[in-house]
Amino acid sequence: MRVGYSIRCELGIELGAGIANWPTGHVLGIVRWPAAVALAPYLGLGAAAGEYWSYHPGADRFTQVYPIAWWALAEAGLDVRFQSGFALRAYVGVAPLLNSMAFQCDDPSESGDQLGPCSRGETDPYISILPYFGIGLGYAF
Repeated sequence: MRVGYSIRCELGIELGAGIANWPTGHVLGIVRWPAAVALAPYLGLGAAAGEYWSYHPGADRFTQVYPIAWWALAEAGLDVRFQSGFALRAYVGVAPLLNSMAFQCDDPSESGDQLGPCSRGETDPYISILPYFGIGLGYAF
């Protein structure tokens, strides 16, 4: 879920929260230009944080777990605003992981299947950049 506030027609800020397998939150600054037209491109920059985990594709349940993963957000899209207040947005973006080495391992080869150092010597994150896309519907109050 995203909630946005337009500081001016061309500038806005957006706060968001969501739940996949873990709760996340984000803040995003948006520049929309030209601001006076109903259909305009926009760019957004921001940050997101939340718990995150990543599987190793060749291992049996070997997982990197980030208690808090920090992501940078960069997105571009089209914003449509109607006179009635209805709004539509389509966007694509990338989110690079900022604290890529802050993971612990959930390694079933360790006793008790607990989080701890990686016994298999893994030192790099499996995924450090996530692409994303979406469509948003809204109404201006």
